[in-house]
Amino acid sequence: MKKIVFVGAGNVANSLAQAVAKLPDMQIVQVYSRSIEAAQLLASKIDCGICYVNSFADINPDADIYFFAIKDDVLPKVIRKVQTNSEALHLHTAGSHGLDIFGTDKPHCGVLYPFQTFTKTRTLDFNDIPLFVEAKSNEDKESIMQIAKMLSMQVFEFNAENRKYLHLAGVYANNFANAMFIEAQNILKHTDLPSSVLLPLIREMVNKLSVMPALQAQTGPAARHDTHIIERQVQLIDSDLQKQIYQLISDQIIQWTSQPT
Repeated sequence: MKKIVFVGAGNVANSLAQAVAKLPDMQIVQVYSRSIEAAQLLASKIDCGICYVNSFADINPDADIYFFAIKDDVLPKVIRKVQTNSEALHLHTAGSHGLDIFGTDKPHCGVLYPFQTFTKTRTLDFNDIPLFVEAKSNEDKESIMQIAKMLSMQVFEFNAENRKYLHLAGVYANNFANAMFIEAQNILKHTDLPSSVLLPLIREMVNKLSVMPALQAQTGPAARHDTHIIERQVQLIDSDLQKQIYQLISDQIIQWTSQPT
């Protein structure tokens, strides 16, 4: 039975810990978070009893695997502060960091990067989530691959340089797309319509991507090069920043759709 410690209790940690807890021969023995309430909540979800702490000094140093599922900007600092045994396997889940952040005192290390958006209140099926694996040694890579393949049907070996571009693509496909949904909901506040009227449109947009390239799926005023509609819509937007964003994106779409296919 492999003893596992989760360092972190945020969105990624919540989803990943609940998935790992269901694997055979895996036992999560502790959850760390700087918020004791967050650590306790995650521990309760995985039947980990009272195995939650909010002090680095209290982290179990004798586990077999340590998952560092925390924010990218604090990841290097936290890894340095967590004292573990040298034989343990140390994994982070970040898209924007390589293996160098583990230093020399954690020789067995790797990456298990789930390419998905996570929210604590939603339960996801990890079987459908692409997982990207990197490790320093072949031995550690095999160990991580074994875990990853128990979690997901889509497992890829991927180095840090490629993962940076994957992460950037994810920001565009998910984070920026959702930012557009936020603005769409704000615009609908000028009407009496619920934001749910957008959902069929969003679903069809996503569904088309499974059968055609995004450029081929592009529609709307900019794709038609309808500058009169674009000008009228810009005038409807309240925020100067959003006016600029609308115009810049429209200009980009016009440029893309003007190129010969």
